[in-house]
Amino acid sequence: MTTPFVRAKAAWDSTDRAGELNRVVEVMVAEGVSRADLEDALGQLLDEVRAADADDDTEEIINCVGDRLHGWCHSDYHIRTYPAPPA
Repeated sequence: MTTPFVRAKAAWDSTDRAGELNRVVEVMVAEGVSRADLEDALGQLLDEVRAADADDDTEEIINCVGDRLHGWCHSDYHIRTYPAPPA
């Protein structure tokens, strides 16, 4: 299985960045990927996009997915994650 970052990057490279990135993060949550791992993946993707001199609107696509993970949006749009299993 590929890493969350690789999956997020593949979604980013699709023709529908926003839709596919949201979809793939929702799928990973359903598969049990932790919020921390998803945050890391989105952070890596954001760093890569910034390094390529993306504009604010492009960065905002990634930030909006992060907002959904943290619940910083209307409750209908939250991506609900599950607690990590105890170590």
